[in-house]
Amino acid sequence: MQTLDALKERIKGYLERKPYRWNKDYSVLVKDIVNIKQMNISVYVTRTINFQNPGRKNICRSDLLLELMKIFEELHIKYHLLP
Repeated sequence: MQTLDALKERIKGYLERKPYRWNKDYSVLVKDIVNIKQMNISVYVTRTINFQNPGRKNICRSDLLLELMKIFEELHIKYHLLP
């Protein structure tokens, strides 16, 4: 539980550092618990950029994924991204 709280705080910190890209509203949902040591989570965020610029949208999404990977490694969380 402490790790999940730390994960949420780090995601919140990242989103607050990038107010020109992301709204502060976000949610981290536990979708499924597979066994004692594995769970599936989803992170939902809202962009502040114009949707008519798909290149910029993809760059922002890529930066978010790289930051999530960095947070997971710092918290020693093993992760598998969907293809």
